[in-house]
Amino acid sequence: MLNHLVSPRISNTGVPNTRGVSLGALVDYVSFTFSSIARPAEAMAVLGFDFDNFERLQHGRYGYLYGLSYSSISFYYGTPPNCSDMGVHMDITGSGCRLVENLPTFEGWQSFCERAVILAGHATRFDIAVDDFKGHLSLRTVQRAIENGQYCGKFRRSMNIRSFELADGSILGETIYFGSLSSDFCVRFYDKRSERYAKGFVDLPDFYNRYEVQLRRDRADACMRAVASGESPSNIVLGLLHNSISFRVDNGDRNKSRWPVAKWWARFVGDVSKVSFYTPPEFPTVLSKLHWVSRSTIRSLAVIISGFDGDADLIFDYLQTLTDDVVLTPIERGMVNVFSASDGAVNYGLNLVGSKLYRKKMALQYPTLQSR
Repeated sequence: MLNHLVSPRISNTGVPNTRGVSLGALVDYVSFTFSSIARPAEAMAVLGFDFDNFERLQHGRYGYLYGLSYSSISFYYGTPPNCSDMGVHMDITGSGCRLVENLPTFEGWQSFCERAVILAGHATRFDIAVDDFKGHLSLRTVQRAIENGQYCGKFRRSMNIRSFELADGSILGETIYFGSLSSDFCVRFYDKRSERYAKGFVDLPDFYNRYEVQLRRDRADACMRAVASGESPSNIVLGLLHNSISFRVDNGDRNKSRWPVAKWWARFVGDVSKVSFYTPPEFPTVLSKLHWVSRSTIRSLAVIISGFDGDADLIFDYLQTLTDDVVLTPIERGMVNVFSASDGAVNYGLNLVGSKLYRKKMALQYPTLQSR
């Protein structure tokens, strides 16, 4: 059904050529970490970049000591002392993706991702989207359906942001978000035409919306590997939307999942199979508990520590007295025993905590660490 609609676009330097194309697929942001590589030049050679095009940055990022940049393509490298090897990290923004597509060495995103896999790279962020030039989906229709309680899907929250020109009240753009931008998976629908018009572009199509999925961590890596294996980016986007978002028509049933799917949404997702890159969480371990505490309670801990003038030892002693009365379940005792019996797990945990503490101290001490 989508064959006559979808035309994957692998090269674009500005406004897309919309002749004969109503949905164009594109990769719009990628981040990779190459743990087994120490120098950016090794990754650049395999990925098709010319090292001579890159300029040295004044400082690194993400805990790396150094950085190199070519337009919107960046490489970060250099592991701080006393830390486990961090390898090399690469960021390519949306405009950087368009630059990559116009390099003479570029053979498509499938080939690019295949090369990343060969380098034992892992994607930490992967954004893919479809561009709509014919009005297959109306943002107003989507927003009305949300406001009328007709949404049925996996996300719990949505947000609509509209920007205006205050001089005349004209709309500069609109974006509908599903999910949190900091989560492993979020979706945004936005008026790309208004966005580009606000930036000064004038040769624009009559209609131009973008429907984009942003994937992080394990989901990003799974998506990258799907592209490397030959999966169509357009089918991935529509499949993810089909699996996570649905709009229904109220038929009076108390169970919204039994409402019939709205015809306009069914036409949009078509007969594309549902796609999910969700990986069920592994059996909990001591380290997974530590990760949970660091992600979910960090703000509360920061408030408590600040309230006690930074006396973390006093707080830890207090927490330890509280845990003296806690009786662990058999599963929890088994979790502790497995961790304690594994030297590798203990050493990994100590190195993990130690390296994070060291990187934090380095970042505070040298906020703009100079390159050599």
